[in-house]
Amino acid sequence: TRRNYANAKAGSVEDMFDLGCGSEYGWLSKEASDFWTRRAAALGHRDAQFNMGLEYHKYDGPNFPEAARWYRRAAEQGESKSQGNLGLAYIYGRGVKRDLRQARAWFALSAAQGDRHRLTCVLDLEDACRTVLEARRAGWLVGERRELQNLPRLLCR
Repeated sequence: TRRNYANAKAGSVEDMFDLGCGSEYGWLSKEASDFWTRRAAALGHRDAQFNMGLEYHKYDGPNFPEAARWYRRAAEQGESKSQGNLGLAYIYGRGVKRDLRQARAWFALSAAQGDRHRLTCVLDLEDACRTVLEARRAGWLVGERRELQNLPRLLCR
């Protein structure tokens, strides 16, 4: 820990991230860990950015717009869990405007890295799209189902 601390103070982002995980292992306070996680995240460490997203998503209120902002920063660097969580944010409109195309795109990126849960999300969205198209062709969608009628336009290729 002393070496991590010295290296972190000297600017090592990886050591900042390691110190940020310190409260999980009981060798740093939550406040000290949060300080180092924030520094590493601000300097572009994608795992620290994911952790910041989790912090805002689960523990800090929650604050969905801030969580989505941190997930996006990590997701744009290829962090698969952030890509999946950003996809969920777009599905539910938490911190971002609800957008099924964006959700599908982020799920697909996460799934391409081996995230089986996000692959299931992509497949479920595609199944929903096919179901709505079939229901529309059969004339089953009327009145209160207007949101479902728009799903293929929003989601499908």
